[in-house]
Amino acid sequence: MRILGDKLKQIRKARGMSQAELAKGICTQATISLIEKKEQVPSTKILLEICKRLEITLDSVIVQEDDQLHVLLSRVQALLFTNEFKKARDLIQQIYTDQLVKADDYKRYYYFQGQIKLLLENKPDDALFFFQSCLQSIRCFSDGCLRYSMYYRH
Repeated sequence: MRILGDKLKQIRKARGMSQAELAKGICTQATISLIEKKEQVPSTKILLEICKRLEITLDSVIVQEDDQLHVLLSRVQALLFTNEFKKARDLIQQIYTDQLVKADDYKRYYYFQGQIKLLLENKPDDALFFFQSCLQSIRCFSDGCLRYSMYYRH
């Protein structure tokens, strides 16, 4: 389980609450700060009390471990959409092909890599490689392959 500290902070601020107000009677202000900075995972009891005070559900601020890849890919997609190519490259470098399981994961990963190679690094041959890998991963999964192995790693 991972806590979306930035989302928790955003909700707290939208409710007009300070860290101290949110923490009162639940934990310390420092604990709230550490949670928002993603440096501490509180006990379930504390997290439930925080969610209750913010009037949100627990699942709105946590991500299961297997969802982290989806979150990273979605962030990369958003960065590419806003032409923040360097940030997208930095973020996608946190993903390794052995973390990819679903066909959609492969497709998105290789497509985003292709965009970065073409639009940021001006490397059309590398971009073409990734776009072909994207298409190949689609074909591989539709043919029942369990994994598409690649020779290139970032």
